[in-house]
This record gives sequence, C-alpha cells and structure tokens, in this order.
Amino acid sequence: MLGGAVTGEAVAPSRGAGAGSCQDQRQEILQGAARINEVPCQAHGTPQRAPMELQLHVWRGTLARLRYRRTRAALTIVRHYRRHKVRAYLREVVRRFRDVRLLPDRGRSIPWPAPPKVLHRFEEALQDIYHRWRAAELIRSVPPEVLPQLRAKVAAMELLKGHRADIGLQRAWQGNYIALKPDSPQSSGSFTPVANELKRKDKYMKILFSCHVRKVNRFNKVEDRAIFITDRHLYKMDPMKQYKVMKTIPLYNNSQTLIHA
Repeated sequence: MLGGAVTGEAVAPSRGAGAGSCQDQRQEILQGAARINEVPCQAHGTPQRAPMELQLHVWRGTLARLRYRRTRAALTIVRHYRRHKVRAYLREVVRRFRDVRLLPDRGRSIPWPAPPKVLHRFEEALQDIYHRWRAAELIRSVPPEVLPQLRAKVAAMELLKGHRADIGLQRAWQGNYIALKPDSPQSSGSFTPVANELKRKDKYMKILFSCHVRKVNRFNKVEDRAIFITDRHLYKMDPMKQYKVMKTIPLYNNSQTLIHA
C-alpha cells in the first residue's frame, strides 16, 4: 500500500539540492499519502484503505512534478551558460580589436577567438564586416592620383584571373607604352604623329592603352602588330609601315568588351 511504499528513500533529496526544501517535500508527500490512504467509510464512519489505482495515480503525479522541476532547473542552467559563453566571446573580440585602428596592418595579424557553436554564422558575418572596414581604411590611405590605377588593376585581376600568371600588379601602369621612349625609342618618333592625326580626325579625348603585340595567323605565321586604344576607338596598326591603321573598331557603341586568353 501507499503508506508503506512512500519511504524516505523514494523521495531522497538529490545531490546539490537544499536539505531543507527536500525535507519539506518529503513531509508533504508522506502527509498527503496518509490522508489518501485512509478514507472514512460512508456506512460506518470507520477508516478504510484507498483503492490501489488512486494511490498509484497520486504517486505518479508526484514523481512527474519532481521530474518537471529538475528539467526546468537544468534548462535554466543551460540557458544561463550559453548566455555566459556568448558574452565571453563578445568581450574577447572587443578586447583583441579595441585598438586595431592604430595598428599598421589594421589588425590583419590578430587571430580571431574560437566562437561558440551557436555563433558560427554570426562570426562569419562579423568577419565580413571587419574585412570591408579594413579594405575601406586601406583605400582611404591611397593617394587620390593613384586611385584610378588601383581600380583598373582590381578590374583586370577579376577579369584575367586564371588566364595570365602575371598582369603587372607590382608595377605602375603607364598605359601609352609605345609613346614611352625608354620602352621603344625607335618607334615612338613615328607613332606620335599618327596618334595626333587620329586625335584630330576622330576627336578622342584620352589615350587608354598602346603596345606592340605578336599576331599568329591561321597559317602559324607570326607578324608584328600594334594595338592603340582610346576612349572612342580601338586601332590595329602595322608598326613595320609607320603605324599604318589596318582596322578601326568603335568603342562608344559597344556595351561590353570580350577578353580572351
């Protein structure tokens, strides 16, 4: 019966719990079981034993309430622990990157702390924000006269990635290489009058690029050619014939330029 089944061992306090609260719970369970165990008889008024089904029902409810309290306590502990880990991670990030603006590399050499599992996606977003800020700081330190060339190098690197091993990112880009005397002292004298004549004829405003190239035709014959690009046209020239224009391609009507390897 319930009076003998409800003992001190069945509701013994768990480790870490308060001794006073567990003792009170045990006394409440014993008193409730005693009240249910003896119900007055309606005919004679004498106490009689409660049915076994009612005693088991009460005991199962008591155990369920105890399990619910333990589960709720465990979930509360887990929630506070996760909150502590998140705050510790954020405090560590703030501590490491507090004076990053004063460093020469803007914090590139600073290792990131290991985030909790719940913050993996947050860490990726936070690093993206940091890299954008660092890139903006580096661009802000570039002189204004060098900034257009920097943009051109970034665009060339994106377009020619995987096509050329070296596109001259470490050196300054001059653009009009044929007119530069150190590069081609013999040809610059004959190229400049042709470029001026094309400027008078086609009304271009700026020279973007010029250089000597090698053309390989379908018969595997190699021929010397020159490429001259302005803000309005692309010219193919023959350097062996005083830079005679062989072909002219207008650029102001083209919406895109295809670059092949």
